[in-house]
Amino acid sequence: MTDTHLEFAYWSVVKDLEAPADIPVSRLNAALPEFLGSTGTSAKAGAVIYNCLSDIAWDWPAWNSFAVKVGYDSLQSIATSIAKMRPAEILKSLPVAELKQLCLTRNVEQVPRATKDSLVAALLKATGKDAIQDMVLPFRRNLQEAQNQKCRKQMCFHMASRILNVAYNIHRYEQLNDPELLTLRPCWRFVWGGSTDIDAPKSCRKFNNKTLPHYEAKQVFPSLPCGYLKCGCHIAVEGGHS
Repeated sequence: MTDTHLEFAYWSVVKDLEAPADIPVSRLNAALPEFLGSTGTSAKAGAVIYNCLSDIAWDWPAWNSFAVKVGYDSLQSIATSIAKMRPAEILKSLPVAELKQLCLTRNVEQVPRATKDSLVAALLKATGKDAIQDMVLPFRRNLQEAQNQKCRKQMCFHMASRILNVAYNIHRYEQLNDPELLTLRPCWRFVWGGSTDIDAPKSCRKFNNKTLPHYEAKQVFPSLPCGYLKCGCHIAVEGGHS
């Protein structure tokens, strides 16, 4: 696998990112050399992408359905979850020191040796029903932004994994189509890359261990990696049709 494969895979994945304003191509281009030098692990390569986009409110649409299936957060699920949080829940997400400072700022009396619960109760009691939403709004926004950044770090890790997987398969298909190899091993066998439907999708599992002549396999087997972000399926070569 060469840098040419990686570069093609990089652009094939990052082109699908979305942001309120266009993500500057120059920034993604500037990050490419560091990305190519960090592909030993998905964590390092993912950190390069994350740092490149750190001040941009971006999303990766391909992540949403994947996150639902494997039980990860998405920006959509985070927004929905935090919007449903009651003021008390927002306040309880704050450290005690910050709650004490909020009480001082709003002239709310604190009991001796105040606990988090007592501080939250005092703030809620001292603040009118209409004003409470305004009071917690900045903390609600901060909580959502913190969770968004955590989610984006996770997305970047999987984005780097996806790029490496795409690059590997570009190289693999080049190997599979080598004329000499096709003469010696004219059949392709599809190998499903999982033990559960979370590891790899059902749409690939139905081809598991199916062997076809290469010219037929190209028409029948899904192109790898498939659209599922964690697809780890691969093609093996065989000496004859079984």
